[in-house]
Amino acid sequence: DHSDLTIALWNTYTYELMVSTCISEPVHDMAFSPHSPRELACVGKGAVLFWRLEQQGPDVNLKVHRAPAPDVLGPVELTSLCYSADALLYGGTNSGQICVWDTETSCCFMTWEADEGEIGVLVCRRNQLVSGSNTKRIRLWAVAAVQELRLKGPDASSSSVLLEHEITLDGTIVSAAFDDSLEMGIVGTTAGTLWYINWPESTSIRLISGHKNKVTEVCFSPDETHCATCGEDGSVRIWSLGSTELVVQFQVLNQSCQCLAWKPCPATAWGAESQHVVAGYSDGTIRLFSVSRTEMELKMHPHAAAVTAIAYSTDGEMILSGGKDGLVAVSSPRTGMTIRVLADHKGSPITVLQCTRKQYHDFGVEGGELWLATSSDRRVSIWASDWLKDKCELLDWLSFPAPASPEGLGSLPPSLAAFCPWEPGTLVYVGFGMQKEALFYSLRKKQVVEKISLPYFATSLSLSPAARFMAVGFG
Repeated sequence: DHSDLTIALWNTYTYELMVSTCISEPVHDMAFSPHSPRELACVGKGAVLFWRLEQQGPDVNLKVHRAPAPDVLGPVELTSLCYSADALLYGGTNSGQICVWDTETSCCFMTWEADEGEIGVLVCRRNQLVSGSNTKRIRLWAVAAVQELRLKGPDASSSSVLLEHEITLDGTIVSAAFDDSLEMGIVGTTAGTLWYINWPESTSIRLISGHKNKVTEVCFSPDETHCATCGEDGSVRIWSLGSTELVVQFQVLNQSCQCLAWKPCPATAWGAESQHVVAGYSDGTIRLFSVSRTEMELKMHPHAAAVTAIAYSTDGEMILSGGKDGLVAVSSPRTGMTIRVLADHKGSPITVLQCTRKQYHDFGVEGGELWLATSSDRRVSIWASDWLKDKCELLDWLSFPAPASPEGLGSLPPSLAAFCPWEPGTLVYVGFGMQKEALFYSLRKKQVVEKISLPYFATSLSLSPAARFMAVGFG
């Protein structure tokens, strides 16, 4: 652990701590020698520390020899190391050089410029060496001549070391495991992905990388070529549905991402510049990400509590977000301003926000958009809006008292509602009043017009936009 400057040596048969010693400088990497079970090395600030394990009865001691890096490198930190099969030790530096030590004499006899950034991973097999750095590059070197150069001492030339292959990945190289021939391996990066590397074929295949914690929401892109997922690990990930590969990942540290929505876009305008995703976080912020430019474009803070639901208006010009405290905010992604805050559901977390592009002149209200908000206290509000005219009018209100939690369920099921695509002016809701039913409610007649009995209490709901199908999930 380079923060507390301690080296601890453990017995893997008895799981006992054999010896612990403090050192005077940070350690970035360490390894046992493949040639002797009582020898190991570690690298840190400007030197390699060669350790020898000496045991007399029950007492174990570590003897150390410090071998500094060549003066020509200047004040460098050695950040990685690996042993070769022929008594050599390779070390990588934070400035991109690779140094080679003769473990028999503990002397560095050659260096070469291997990268432009910090080398954090080294793997050696026979006459080849793999290096990985924070420039996102992994490189394969031919080092067969290094053993011969060892005999020349400090005057050894690095011109005999050849770069055979180079592959650029999606993040800093932090781990690597290869087969005995060094032809195939798995490489890990700070982007949270694993890559399969095949040097003979010069190929790299990105392996599926899932979220580290619970996935909280999934949504499709308007053209259905991609989907976005978010999770409690604070990441938003964009996936290609054709290749099932992770396309881009946006990471927010120390926050949970609870909800997301893809910006709607007409088919005629779909293009690289129009691909945007908005996400809501546990600190009350919402963030707008550009998929094409792989960057966060806007951060807003409309809520004092965690954001639990989020949606775009049908034209993509407004963002509706609901918080754990029941407040609904209407914000502009163009200006970053919160235009209005609705407190009608105050005190209960918002569970659903949905917008639909419908004209409802027969309701006696203006606006080309209808939207609803549902809260966990079994209430749903329906609104008619004209965002260009700054109009937002409450059209209807459904409320049911929350009864005691049903036996065996553990907690109350969520309150869910959605507009019915095939019946204009109708919405479907479940989880209200604790009935095992899906209720179809007419906004014109202001009454329930149809009921569908369900086998259990519903926990999720989705309606097909074209066919008369409804999908319901249960606990």
